[in-house]
Amino acid sequence: MIVENTDLRETDIVYERSNTWIAPDSGTTSGSRQTLVTGEACRRACGKLMEDRNSGLSLKEMKGKVYYGEYLAKTDPLGADVPNPVSHVAYGYATQMCILDPKSGKIDEIVAAHDVGRAVNPLSCEGQIEGGVVMSMGYALREKYEIDENCRPVKKYGALGLFRSHEIPRIKAIVVEKPGLNVACPSVPMDV
Repeated sequence: MIVENTDLRETDIVYERSNTWIAPDSGTTSGSRQTLVTGEACRRACGKLMEDRNSGLSLKEMKGKVYYGEYLAKTDPLGADVPNPVSHVAYGYATQMCILDPKSGKIDEIVAAHDVGRAVNPLSCEGQIEGGVVMSMGYALREKYEIDENCRPVKKYGALGLFRSHEIPRIKAIVVEKPGLNVACPSVPMDV
């Protein structure tokens, strides 16, 4: 990410492993959310570094200077009593098309196109799209996750109505990339 957003080479970069002792709490995290938050903060820091590089400073002159980037992907807690709660933040946009078999009326194929910003790992991205399609089919068509008054599941896993692998239609996952997007966050100005 740094190489793509600066004029630095991989050999110019010293990677320091993550350390929860010094890293601020970023809230609930998952792979794609952390990629978004950390990636956007990194991109913002790279922009500041490039301002110095473009002003003519050499790497030797910049040694020891800290380039800080921050991006807050603020979300509301689960169950928040607010109008239009924000459950997640993402770069992407997705659209799907369901093609039915004219004779049986069953799903023959699903085409899913997702604009993901920059696909760091395109094959993994396709897998995420395919998994999301199968989950949404289950939610929409037949899964029943019944719970009791204490919010405990009342059905066994095999009785939830999950699709079996032989029941899944063809899925055409299309990864749409739009590099160079400038993500703005209403609560944090771009120059933080």
